[in-house]
Amino acid sequence: MTTGELAAGTLRTPADSAGVTAMAQAEHHRSVPHFPARALRAVFRSGLVLAAFAGLLALVAPAVWRVDPASDSVPRALLGFGVLLCEVFAFHGGLALGVVGSVALLARNRRLGAIILALAGVHAGPGLVAMLGPQDKAFARGEISDPTLTVLSHNLLYSRAGLDTLGAIIQREQPDAIMLQEVVGDRAGEILHRFGEAYPHIVWPNTHRWGGMLLSRHPFVEVPDALSGQDGWRIDQPVGTIAFDGAPVTLMGVHLPAPNRLRQLVAGPQMSERLAQWVKEREGESLVLAGDFNAPLTTTRMTMLREAGLMRAHEAAGAGRGATWPARTPLRHAPGIRLDQVAFKGGLRCVESRVLDATGSDHRPVLARFVRTD
Repeated sequence: MTTGELAAGTLRTPADSAGVTAMAQAEHHRSVPHFPARALRAVFRSGLVLAAFAGLLALVAPAVWRVDPASDSVPRALLGFGVLLCEVFAFHGGLALGVVGSVALLARNRRLGAIILALAGVHAGPGLVAMLGPQDKAFARGEISDPTLTVLSHNLLYSRAGLDTLGAIIQREQPDAIMLQEVVGDRAGEILHRFGEAYPHIVWPNTHRWGGMLLSRHPFVEVPDALSGQDGWRIDQPVGTIAFDGAPVTLMGVHLPAPNRLRQLVAGPQMSERLAQWVKEREGESLVLAGDFNAPLTTTRMTMLREAGLMRAHEAAGAGRGATWPARTPLRHAPGIRLDQVAFKGGLRCVESRVLDATGSDHRPVLARFVRTD
């Protein structure tokens, strides 16, 4: 202690120093902005309410939406696209809601957590049931002695699919008919060279890069006019009729518009309606339609096809969700979507339905086997 300190009165005790430090810390906390815990809880709860609302909207929208194929309205097409997304990604949204609902329960938001988990079950439940459900393995067990009709369909991604891999699949499965989509004209010659000897009967209505080709081991007893395209989707659907087990079966290679362009959003329902009308006009006939439908057959966009009497081969004799897209990029490891379908009606029973190995295309091939029911 110095005489100057005593005179100036500046001597500080340990208690004085502690008080100054506390005051400085308090001043620092007042100057630094911080988010109150109550506000954080409010934001979290608002997020849970938003998730519950989104899950409910995605459930209600497809139930109330009605497809109008005659409409050329762009706003209506965009609304229809939103509904289609709700349906196509219902399983994925259900998984996400399951995570959000679980977090809500852990955070003691029990009521909202329970609501969100219930919505998650509604959205993802059908997909989970399909993944765990049984498959009719009667054909694999050798219990089917009747003649079978086997069809294989594959979207080649503008002919980028590996034809060596596809050829190995064809050699192994021995399909009676093959439906190919996106057969680019300059690659078609290689396809015909590789497969034309075993499948000499061919319908190829156009050479558009999204065009389809139908190849058959058996001669066509009739080659009806292809289902023609239209504005926004000028893709003809190849058609041919073969004899199977004593009666005719009409085959069609299907490629419907992808909802990735505005004009195709409008053309999608219109082409589905034209296809449904084509099916209705052939009441009593045996039909097999296979190809890239660019949407699951369970969606509202495909309501007209279901009402026309088409049945899904995968639902009849498949296993799992049957996803066919995407088969490229890291997204192939995520839960996929079943865009490629085999549908049928008229005196046929599906005894096997499978998704096959990837070939380098963004779609996987699909295969279905049928027997006669009468």
